[in-house]
Amino acid sequence: MESKKTEKRFKNFLISINLISIIVSAILAALITVSLLEGKYSVASACFVIFVIEIARNIKDRQTNKKLQELKEEAQEANLAKSNFFANMSHEIRTPMNTIKGMSDILLRGELSDKERGHIQDIKQAGNSLISIINDILDFSKIESGKLEINPGKYFFSSLLHDTVSITRMKLIEKSVRFYSNIDSNIPNGLVGDEARLRQIFLNLLSNAIKHTAKGHIGFSISQEKREGNKIWLKITVSDTGHGIKPEHLEKLFDGFTQLDTKKNRSMNGPGLGLAITMRLCRLMGGDITVQSEYGSGSVFTVTIPQEIYLETPFAAVEESDRKKVLLYEGRISYAKSLSWSLENMNVPHTMVTNQESFVEALFSEEWFYVFSGYGLYKKIIPVLEGPAESFPNGKKPPLALMIELGTESYLPGVRFLSIPVQSLSISNILNGKEDSKSYSASDGYNPVRFTLPSARILVVDDIYTNLKVAEGLLAPYQARVDECLSGAEAVEFVKRNNYDLVFMDHMMPDMDGIEATAAIRAWEAEEAASPLTPNSSLPKTPTPIIALTANAVSGVKEMFLENGFSDFLAKPIDISKLDEMLAKWIPREKRSQEVPKPAPAAKEAQSLTIPGVNTVKGLAMTGGKPEFYRKVLSMYIKDTEGRLPKLQSTPNADSLPAFISNTHSLKGVSASIGAAEISAEAAALEAAGKANDINSIEEKLPAFVKKLTELTENIRRALEAE
Repeated sequence: MESKKTEKRFKNFLISINLISIIVSAILAALITVSLLEGKYSVASACFVIFVIEIARNIKDRQTNKKLQELKEEAQEANLAKSNFFANMSHEIRTPMNTIKGMSDILLRGELSDKERGHIQDIKQAGNSLISIINDILDFSKIESGKLEINPGKYFFSSLLHDTVSITRMKLIEKSVRFYSNIDSNIPNGLVGDEARLRQIFLNLLSNAIKHTAKGHIGFSISQEKREGNKIWLKITVSDTGHGIKPEHLEKLFDGFTQLDTKKNRSMNGPGLGLAITMRLCRLMGGDITVQSEYGSGSVFTVTIPQEIYLETPFAAVEESDRKKVLLYEGRISYAKSLSWSLENMNVPHTMVTNQESFVEALFSEEWFYVFSGYGLYKKIIPVLEGPAESFPNGKKPPLALMIELGTESYLPGVRFLSIPVQSLSISNILNGKEDSKSYSASDGYNPVRFTLPSARILVVDDIYTNLKVAEGLLAPYQARVDECLSGAEAVEFVKRNNYDLVFMDHMMPDMDGIEATAAIRAWEAEEAASPLTPNSSLPKTPTPIIALTANAVSGVKEMFLENGFSDFLAKPIDISKLDEMLAKWIPREKRSQEVPKPAPAAKEAQSLTIPGVNTVKGLAMTGGKPEFYRKVLSMYIKDTEGRLPKLQSTPNADSLPAFISNTHSLKGVSASIGAAEISAEAAALEAAGKANDINSIEEKLPAFVKKLTELTENIRRALEAE
């Protein structure tokens, strides 16, 4: 793009010079003619001399311009040749590197000594680094040659934020670095821009911070720089406590492959092309990037990017915020300050304490809407919170939410959870009472089933058999007739042949996904409604309620489904109370019976089933509450996982990346359904990395994930066989 502008300016310059020369020559010729006619021979002679000099200069200028044009064309050809060389070289290197990485994976799965395994891992890591460099070279050459284009489109800010944070959390899982985020909750959720390139900018800056920060913290902040009409300027700040940059090196920072301060940092990589690409992407998108750094203390990168607004709704907002006072107890100051910033940003009144004595004093001094605390403080605060209700102000005991690190077992009765770094959307969901994570088990005496549906017919569509079994177990108490199918295309045929009261449609499926299947159903329904004589008069003339099933329950997703013909959506793993609400909302009242079955006492039986990595009490509750059925679901999980593990043994390439995203998405949902929270979280992060095309992160985290998933499968198998 820049090269095209330069070429245009150069052409305009040459045209202007030639035009001036022609005008000057014409004026001189006119003066000579007039002087001769008036007999002023001395004037004519002088003008003639000047005219000859001008002609000579004009000839010389034309020769110079011609030479400049030739040099320019040579430079363009050289630049094109360089870009082609980079592209061809990158593709040529990629082929043998894929072989080297693949063979490394095969060797690592075999029996090796510790020394041999270390050598093979070094080879694989070197291959990963080289592939990352190749990807950067391709992007850099596209930018330099003007071939990289910005492709704006509508996207949800909350989804972009979720993917970025998930990937970064995975990269930091083995580092002793605290990661916090301060995101302005008032940023509109519906934006227009190049989401993929914006995600690349975020991840490049965060990856650079991770690479150069061994201890301390990394901060990720997004605020509104300014707004004009339907345009917003996002201000993205990434700060770290890394080794910093010397003042004399700052001007070289955005040059490709520059190694800074090599004497002190021999073991560290330079910024490579990541920051150079980031700067060029920022400018291509109409933004800019700046850096401030103190050598030995850390750096702060600030990016400003304009985006258009198509949906004004803030991505995170707390309803009646002034009435929801929060007591915040966290000893880790960076996390405490970050959460305090977010609460203040959402206009939520709160008090922050950092020690047990202050917590107890504040807890009983006034009424609190919620208590937020670090997970590590749970054992200290729970004895206080479990005191009699009358000891609390106004006799109201506040509920509890805990902040947890990635991989922490996130299940405690009656407790909500906030993943670190805590995001504004998570805070607003908790304070607004959305997506209640209360677990239900028979021992609680809780039965969410308020009615039965003996005359109703329901279709469940999901490409994963385990998910179908989970849905079957959850729907069993309602006594409805439940049909199941494994594809979108099959679902369309089922709907054409049968009269369903409700369809639960999975979102992500191979071949025909849920959105495409719903579009096909709606098109068929429209044709049937328009026809005076339908082939099957028993089929409905009104649209069948179709509920989207999705594990991507981020803010704004409901609007997306409604725009695509769905009636509503239900998040996976399915919450029993939310399922009950959905059935009550969409199935006609005349098909409901008030004869409610009693829940079977099952929690004690579930507690006897101990599986490392699985919360069996939670898993039992989320699959319908029957131990024998839960065991069937676990057996199906083993089969499903064993079918997916071979597809996860090597890092995906461009062709296999969509299948990788689909597999990790499926594992995310089904693992959560059985109570395997840690595996579900790691699958979610890998899915996000796949969507962001972050092959480096996948390369780094996939082997450990596959190992954990294999161990989990074996743990489940042993537990079932032992019974």
